[in-house]
Amino acid sequence: MALLHALANTPTLALADGPIKDLFKHCQGLDPEESADLLEATNISKLHAASAETGQTSTRSPVLSHYLAFINYKNQLLELDGWAHSIPINHGPIEHDLLHSAANRVKKMMEETGSIMYTLMAIAPTEA
Repeated sequence: MALLHALANTPTLALADGPIKDLFKHCQGLDPEESADLLEATNISKLHAASAETGQTSTRSPVLSHYLAFINYKNQLLELDGWAHSIPINHGPIEHDLLHSAANRVKKMMEETGSIMYTLMAIAPTEA
């Protein structure tokens, strides 16, 4: 879900035709709740639910984490937190590039919380 959230909020991204591009097109102009309802009605949601029920996704204890996505929006580092905040958190201008700015923010979060329980994923363009 974090990946969908990040992709949906990266306006410069050029997606190939397909179900994800169609979903994003239908979500334009909708509020977050309406977008979530639309996502739940898609095959994407059904595939996500099915994959979560197979493999090694079962846990013995409750999961106390959720996702964050960092994007570059008009040269500002935005944090998208689909659980705790309904609007993006602006962390200020991108310094150098998105990777370094996001990594620096995550380092600060680790220091502030005392936790090193993070999984990071980058969405980056391919080199031509």
